[in-house]
Amino acid sequence: MCFARRRRGCDKNRHAVAAKPRRQSGKDFGVTLTEKDDHNAEAPAPAQGPAWVEIDLDAIAHNYHVIRRGVGPDTRVCPVVKSNAYGHGLLPVSRRLLREGAYGLCVARLWEAGQLRSGGIDAPVLCLTSVFPSEARRAVELGLEVVVYRPEPARALSQAAQALGRPVRVHLKVDCGMGRLGVWPNDAVDFARMLRGLKGLELHGLMSHFSNADDPDERVSIQQMKVYAGVQSRLAEAGLLPPVCHHCNSDATMRFESARHQLVRPGVSTYGCYPSDWYRERHDLRPAMSVRARLISVRRVPAGTGLSYSHEFTTSRDSLIGVVSVGYADGYLRALKGKASMLVRGRRVPVVGRICMEQSLLDLTDVSSPDSSSPPSEPSHPLERVSEGPPSYGDVVTVLGADGAERITAEELGAWAGTINYEIVCGLGRQYPRVYFGAE
Repeated sequence: MCFARRRRGCDKNRHAVAAKPRRQSGKDFGVTLTEKDDHNAEAPAPAQGPAWVEIDLDAIAHNYHVIRRGVGPDTRVCPVVKSNAYGHGLLPVSRRLLREGAYGLCVARLWEAGQLRSGGIDAPVLCLTSVFPSEARRAVELGLEVVVYRPEPARALSQAAQALGRPVRVHLKVDCGMGRLGVWPNDAVDFARMLRGLKGLELHGLMSHFSNADDPDERVSIQQMKVYAGVQSRLAEAGLLPPVCHHCNSDATMRFESARHQLVRPGVSTYGCYPSDWYRERHDLRPAMSVRARLISVRRVPAGTGLSYSHEFTTSRDSLIGVVSVGYADGYLRALKGKASMLVRGRRVPVVGRICMEQSLLDLTDVSSPDSSSPPSEPSHPLERVSEGPPSYGDVVTVLGADGAERITAEELGAWAGTINYEIVCGLGRQYPRVYFGAE
């Protein structure tokens, strides 16, 4: 399959998908519990373990359609599912996106594309960071479209295509100001001519990548669009302009209409994370990821008790301290120390002391008992059983996501840790089993 032969608009039944992996039913709660996932084959079912990740596939579908409506019917939407779909689960997310009408998928590495094909996905897959020459044969066997910006992979792909009798489509990447990967704009015509001369290759795409699309000052992005347009013009004059041009990441997809061309590559916005304040003010995305844990210890300690390594936190009062099995090995960054909160029974509770490899400590002292004068409420989470009295062993804690009216977002965690929401969702809970809400 190829990017060129797709018709405009959505066709939800066009991609064949093999039988889904075996699932364990969560009949009581209307959810699907993964017995195993691609990154943690031996993980326990979430209801049996101390921590898990929840993915709302309906939220991902919502976000896809926000983007789809934003770009209009003439531009293809090819979501980026690299890094395990930004931590959300490569195969379930990819299946849902294709079912909703996504044109194809973008990955960063060959093995990600291999997982898609092994999972029965036959949609177009574009490998964004090219391949090594030693991977060229496998790329052709998988039927991938491959980004190229150096001659060595291009020649290896040509040789593999000829050996297998199967042409491969390549996308020429031009560095219009990112300063990372791509041929220089002045070299684009010569490189395209070289690609056209290699047997077995079809020059199918021209791509670049914005460096400052999230910047309120658009001057850098405007300059990069001018450079890209100049490359398009010179390639057209030489009779070498490919049929598919693409430049836009998440923010640029919605911000720069003139840069949408034939295809856009939204990434983090697909998962309900905002790439910029500009985007947040104009578009309604739904976060797809939540991270939950259970209290594995709850103890009362007197005032003056030192907690966690180096006793950097000492209680100033008699306190109720809980422990969750969430730490820096799980992507809960040490930089969150002294800044972060989690949610217990719909209330924010501070993370106290140093964050350990696989544990964090919470000050639960101010979480009041359920009000006996009020009628009992439903659990704030379908897997939670709220006990009477103060928080206790086994109660559900929300690390990322909503509990009642309160929500901790990836943007908030990123601000506390001095990083970005991308890093939060890609890393947080990466070892945990996953629960998927909504159909694939």
